[in-house]
Amino acid sequence: MQSTAFYGTQNIAAGKLGELIYIPAVAKTGDLMKVTGPSPFRDIMDVVVGKRLIEHKAFEEVTGAIDKLEAQASASGGPFQTFTQEFNSRFSPQWGVSIDLKLRKPSAEDIIKTMLDPFFRDPSLENRALDLEYYGQGMQRAAINELIEMLPEYQKIKEEEKKKEKAQAAARKAKAATATKSRARAKKDDAVFSADYTLILYEEPEAFLHPAKQMALAVKLRTLGAQPNCQVIASSHSSEFASRNVSTLHHMARFEKCAGVCRVRQPEADRLQNELCCLAGKISESLKITKPYGTDLQRQHRDEHFFSAWLDTERAAIFFANKVLLVEGATERVLFDYLLRGPWSNLLDQLGNFAVLECGGKYNVSRYMTLMREFGIPFGIMIDDDQKNGEKRKGDAPDQNGLNLFIENLSQGHDYLELRCAPPVLIHENIEAFLGSPTEKGLSGEFKAYEIIAWLQDEDDSVRKQERIEALKVKFCEALGLIP
Repeated sequence: MQSTAFYGTQNIAAGKLGELIYIPAVAKTGDLMKVTGPSPFRDIMDVVVGKRLIEHKAFEEVTGAIDKLEAQASASGGPFQTFTQEFNSRFSPQWGVSIDLKLRKPSAEDIIKTMLDPFFRDPSLENRALDLEYYGQGMQRAAINELIEMLPEYQKIKEEEKKKEKAQAAARKAKAATATKSRARAKKDDAVFSADYTLILYEEPEAFLHPAKQMALAVKLRTLGAQPNCQVIASSHSSEFASRNVSTLHHMARFEKCAGVCRVRQPEADRLQNELCCLAGKISESLKITKPYGTDLQRQHRDEHFFSAWLDTERAAIFFANKVLLVEGATERVLFDYLLRGPWSNLLDQLGNFAVLECGGKYNVSRYMTLMREFGIPFGIMIDDDQKNGEKRKGDAPDQNGLNLFIENLSQGHDYLELRCAPPVLIHENIEAFLGSPTEKGLSGEFKAYEIIAWLQDEDDSVRKQERIEALKVKFCEALGLIP
């Protein structure tokens, strides 16, 4: 056994190695805000309030009063002395030990647990004090979220306090030149060891929140998680909490339960970023692009920050899907959404948690395929073959035939075969030509899709349109490995 202290305490059990704040997704109404037992409210109040209480002079007066009370109780004729004298006269002769009593000084946790009495004041009810549990979970979680948003400021205060403590410890060390080596080592450990680590476990933080508030909370949680000695782990079904930056996508882990087994996929740090840069070079080499747009550094930055610009809230829904269809643009996304709400609604049960991902052009399909692979998301591909266009490539404009072949070859790679639902499906020319829709030239994206939908709703030549819709449905199912 060592005689030196464990970071300032006599044993490991007495050393406090951090704070754990757990906020469950489902709880009884009073469990979130109670102080008499474990709760998110009590845990956070320990951090933002409790430790500040013991720094006040009034707290010293309280502890002094407790010392005075203990001295009087233990003095001759006091209740402690009277009890222990009588008890020990009966007990000690038989067992050879005696009992003694003293008063324990309250800690910050003791004050929060046994003495704090929080309540809401409601102006609409004559400003009466009401217990926190009288309000619903939505309001209670909102209060918890506000407390969490306050934590970064308190983390900064704690960092400043630690710097002061470190400086004071260094000054004490300089003065203690005559101290023993073991004592000097213990003091050094006290100066560098931090027991202020905070771990926040938050289940479904989006519950009861407006989407705009979800975004604000997501930013706050990321800010808090970036603080020294703090980590935030959140489980969520909201795309607002999905990372949008390629450099931080490895902070996310995707869980999927299949046949009773939970699978976890999480990219390694920097792997996705490096893969995108390599992928851009492979595309340029495959398509024989001799003069790509921009400098090497500009192209690297463009690829590194691609998902920052393109992973909006709608696209981030792919992280929660069990099957994703990659398409080129908004035309397909809007059109398929319309068809699945109408004539293709019988496919919804087969699709399950399904998403259509608009890639922003065929050139970006391979980028999203890489994202699917890293997070283990099953996917299908439907793209135009653009065979009729016959336009010669200009500058950095991709060769459509070469790009089609590149996507097909990439999907046959070992890492992609286990995830792709089927080989890529190519639509001859483009989707509006496949349907026979006379869309106006110059239209693009959602406007083109709205024109196609308006044309489909027109009753003229309805039999022919129905045939083309069914033919497109077969292609759609083929891309996702479904039964039409």
